[in-house]
Amino acid sequence: MGTDRFGNSFAPSLPYARGTILASTADDYRKLERAYALIRQHGAEHVFVFTGLEHALPMEPEDLKFADDELAPALWGDRLRTLALGHLGGSPERHDVVVTNRLTGATLATFLTLVKPGDTVIGVSASFSHPSVQRAAAHTGARFVDTAGLDQFTRALEGETRPTLVALTRLAVTYELLPADAVSTIVKLAHDRGATVYVDDAGGARVISAAPAWTSTARSGRASGFSPARKSWSGRFARRSSSSGSRRVRCATPRSCARSSATTRGACRSWSRRRSRWPRSCGSVSGRSSTRRRRPRRSWPTTCSRSR
Repeated sequence: MGTDRFGNSFAPSLPYARGTILASTADDYRKLERAYALIRQHGAEHVFVFTGLEHALPMEPEDLKFADDELAPALWGDRLRTLALGHLGGSPERHDVVVTNRLTGATLATFLTLVKPGDTVIGVSASFSHPSVQRAAAHTGARFVDTAGLDQFTRALEGETRPTLVALTRLAVTYELLPADAVSTIVKLAHDRGATVYVDDAGGARVISAAPAWTSTARSGRASGFSPARKSWSGRFARRSSSSGSRRVRCATPRSCARSSATTRGACRSWSRRRSRWPRSCGSVSGRSSTRRRRPRRSWPTTCSRSR
């Protein structure tokens, strides 16, 4: 467990010290209850977004008739699959698409499908793996080895006999970025050792314009790539898929994995709801404000937060 520059010990599975004000998850819940009370007192019209991220799902009245579990897949399922696989680099003959409500749900579903107790999972990012990745490994009983950058990953891989899964995050929550050549090397090294690569792309394609080079790992039979629709990969794709405001996550994954992960949907939903309670880094937006309302259940008027 590391320490910050003031000598405070990092919280478990987090790269920072929590401090004494919000020292535990229980404190996080109390903070949210206080925020909810303020929303009830002042009303939704007094809640504003200052983080630069929109969590609502704006819909036009004419769209409501398609908000149905049977109609939407029947009318738009093929189009969704075509656009998502085209973006993520998959082929319809070999890959399929899974839609989850949060990337945390996608992560847990992937781990429950691919990881068994005692397996080794190596996390690699520019700085540290997201807590949801670490906690998914703990939930499945895996041994998790976290690495930062290509050099650390290479050393960790050499020290493992048979790693099962490599959880790769291109853009860390600190907005530190893994170079594209490092990503390609990591994927190749992992596949050479027989490990499956799970791509946690919660923000990479949103920030980096060269998305095709990044997401092409889905073309391998041992790679699954998740990227959010709400944090759109490109304005054109988001508009064409009519999901620019949605909180959904799309995945291009081998068909066998997609079928198996369907059995974990209930766990995904419950785990995803818990994700929003976890500590988050504070993101500031200089010189920007938003007058758009956000849904009360996703609002923190007394705090600044960044979510995935």
